[in-house]
This record gives sequence, C-alpha cells and structure tokens, in this order.
Amino acid sequence: MKGSVLRITRRLAAVAISVTAAAGLVLGEAAPAFADTQQAYDLASVAIPSGSTCEAILLSAQLPAGGPAYVSAVTENTGTKTCTSWIQRSANKGKTWTNLARRAIPHTAPGAFVKTGDFYDGPGNLARPCAQYGTGKTVCGAPVTLRSSAARAHGGGLPLSYERTEASATTSTNRCVGGIGSTTAAKRPTSRADALIGNVASAPGKAGSTCTAVLQVSANGGRSWKTVSATHVLPAPANQVVFGFTATYPDGTGHLARVCVTLAGKRHCSKGW
Repeated sequence: MKGSVLRITRRLAAVAISVTAAAGLVLGEAAPAFADTQQAYDLASVAIPSGSTCEAILLSAQLPAGGPAYVSAVTENTGTKTCTSWIQRSANKGKTWTNLARRAIPHTAPGAFVKTGDFYDGPGNLARPCAQYGTGKTVCGAPVTLRSSAARAHGGGLPLSYERTEASATTSTNRCVGGIGSTTAAKRPTSRADALIGNVASAPGKAGSTCTAVLQVSANGGRSWKTVSATHVLPAPANQVVFGFTATYPDGTGHLARVCVTLAGKRHCSKGW
C-alpha cells in the first residue's frame, strides 16, 4: 500500500485532533474468528516505538457512545525488524498489568498488519497498547477505560495480512482510505484477502462525510467484479478516527481482489491484487 491505511489515517488525524486517553475483570478474547459484521472502531490510544515503522493502535468498539465496552488492537509493521505488540490490562487502576493478545509481525515489504479479537474494557478496567521494535525499548500508549454498556461485541481478529493495493477518496471535509491485505506473501491456492478501512474528518471540531467500503473479487482477470463483503459504513465524527475491517475471503491463484471506497457519491477502487 502507498503509505499504508494506518499511517495515512493517523497522520491526517494528528492535524485535526490530539489523541488523548479516556478517564480510568479481564475477560477473554471475544469473537476470535472475524465475521463481516460491520463493526466500526474509534482510535483510542497509540503506541509507536520507532518512527512510525512499527505501531500498535488500540481500537474502541464504543462507536457510537452506547457501543460495546470492548477494545482490540491493530498493529502494522513497515520496518526492517520484527514488530511485536500486545494489549495490557489492569483491574487495579494501573498498579499491575497483564499482557494479552501478543502478536509478532516480521519484516516484510511493503508491510503487514494484524488485528486482535475484542476484550472487555468496561468500568474498573484499564487497557493500553504496547509495542516493541526489534529488541528495542517497549513503548505503551495511554490507558483507556470505556463506559458501561450491555451491547455485545461484534468484531473479531484478523490474521497476519500483507499490505497490497490501496484506494482513497478525499473531500473538503474528510479522507477515506481502504487497503487490501493478503494472508500470503505470494498468490497461492489457499490465499485469502481482507480490507482495512479508515475514515477521518480533516478539520478540528467538525464532522466529515460518511464513507462506505466493500471488498470485491474477480475470477476473470478484472473484466468483472463480485462484491463479497458486507458494505461497511464508516462515519467521520468530529475529533475521531474511525476504522473498519472486513472478514477474509478466498483469493487464490487466478483470482484478483480489490477494495472500493465511496465518498460524496464517488467510488474509488484499488488495483486488483
């Protein structure tokens, strides 16, 4: 991907907002197999140990405000060393921490990402992302706790996905970016594809337009395309960064996959992979 969905979205957001932590029972990982349930996530906290080549983003499922009190993490590596990440949890106001959902992403060109399943983070809990680049210093983001909610988590994890092609759309109010990930470094009969989508308003204090995205596949060299994912709807609330993820779909030898994003009535599709 050119620049990568994670970095493009987060860097644009940095112009518009300052990522801060929310104020103040560790349960297991929910929904380990990702279903295409259209769960949207808010960027809650970031850990960057080495110049944006390795980064872990803590995602909140509490979008909108009454959403599930669950967090997960997406990690990207575009560097020359292994990027290792995990979620840390605390049930005693940060006095002690437990490591969860450890993921290690090896060096690969142009880059790769992975997403954990969802973990409960309601009142009485704290969660933060941590990352280590190579054998360097571990860096953790600001701790986050979410409001109480009876809503169930609808997200899940994604396997290691190698970054491929990208589509983006920009208006005067926001930018929407989608990227294709492949579960294998080269096309194989068992390859699967997924999509990571980001949407963010570009002006502080102002909401942007809603972006929609789908993952499509082709079995005839790109002459025709079939939409296989749900249509993911990502709002662009003021002072927030929103992410979405499709499930993985078969994309083996002889097939192509692409992501299409629609913003302000105009569709933009990536090149087929």
